Amino acid sequence: MKKIIKEINIAIETLEAVKEQLKGAKATSTPAKVGKSEEKEEESDEDLSELTIQELRKKAKALGLPAGGSKTALIEAINAASEDEDDIDLEELDVKQLLAVCEEAELEDVPERGKKGKKKESDEDYAVRLREFIEENMSEEDDDDDDDDDAVTAADLEEMDDDELKALAKEMDVTDILDKKKKFNRAKAIKALTAVLEEDED
Repeated sequence: MKKIIKEINIAIETLEAVKEQLKGAKATSTPAKVGKSEEKEEESDEDLSELTIQELRKKAKALGLPAGGSKTALIEAINAASEDEDDIDLEELDVKQLLAVCEEAELEDVPERGKKGKKKESDEDYAVRLREFIEENMSEEDDDDDDDDDAVTAADLEEMDDDELKALAKEMDVTDILDKKKKFNRAKAIKALTAVLEEDED
C-alpha cells in the first residue's frame, strides 16, 4: 500500500510539472537519443496510447490521480505513477486522493465524513481521520501478510529435516511421531503434522 500511496504522490507532482511545461513550451526542442530506459517508456506509452481517454481517466482515478487533461498528460502521469517506488507521504494527499487510496487497497469500513449539527466535517479533519485509518489498516495488512509468509503448510513438511520436524511437533503438541521402538519416524511425523495443519486450515 505504501507503494500505491507513493505512486499517487509522484504522479501528482509529475502532472503539475507537465502542465507547467506545456504552458511554457513554445520553442521546439531537439530530439534526444533514446536509451534503454527511454525505450521502455516509449513501449509503455504505446500500450497506454491504445487506450481510450475514458479508459485512461479510469486508470488515473484508480491511482488517485486527477482525471482531467489531455491524453498525453494522462499517459505521462500514469507512467510516472507506475514507475516510481519511493514512499509517499499521506500528509500530502487530499480527501479525494485518500479515498482513492482506500478504494485501490480495497479497505473495508472506510470512515465517512462526519457532521456536527448541520455542518459537515471539514476537509482537514476528515483527511486526518482517513490518514489514521489508512495507516492502521495498512500496517495490519502488512502484519497479516508477514503471518501468512511464516505459516507452515503441509507441503513445507517434506522439505524439513528431522530436527525441524521434531521441533515443530513439539511446538504443535503432536506426540505421534515415534515408531514401536520409540525412535523418530519421519513418515509418521509428517502424516501426524499434516493432519493437524489441515485441521487448522478448516
